[in-house]
Amino acid sequence: MISITRHRADKTIKLLHNAVVMINRKEIYILCAILLLTTLTMGFFSFFRTPSFLKSRDYVVFDESYAKNLGGFFGNLKLFTPSPSDIETTEKLFLEKQPNLTNYYRQYFGVINEKGEKEIRLIALRKAMGRDFPKWRNEIVIVDDGGTAFYDGVVNLNTNTVLYLRPHGEA
Repeated sequence: MISITRHRADKTIKLLHNAVVMINRKEIYILCAILLLTTLTMGFFSFFRTPSFLKSRDYVVFDESYAKNLGGFFGNLKLFTPSPSDIETTEKLFLEKQPNLTNYYRQYFGVINEKGEKEIRLIALRKAMGRDFPKWRNEIVIVDDGGTAFYDGVVNLNTNTVLYLRPHGEA
């Protein structure tokens, strides 16, 4: 009697163990599938991720987190991520002042000036220069001089005015 009970107990324990192992295997398979899909998805989208949030064929808008990584480029100014309507206003104002900016690739950054007003900073490079700066959509273009091949500008969004828009100097 004891051996039969022990045999049944052993068999029950073995069945329970197998059930737990099967459940664990299923859970492991499910977790592995989720991890694999997540990894593939994240890898797929990170391939397309740039430090910008808004792009067109002719311009890129860098977000606040990217601009913060530029060190002292913006001094002590506070940064913000411009909205699509901010960029629409900025494009309109810059193109009214300088229509040939359509011949330039444009990079935009949002800053808060000393008065607490929103400004959009522009760096523009002539499209013909694009081959010399193939990463212009992902990296800030910083050059000294360069003449009319490069423009810098600032739009104040609070006053809807172009504070300046000028080409670089000549070397």
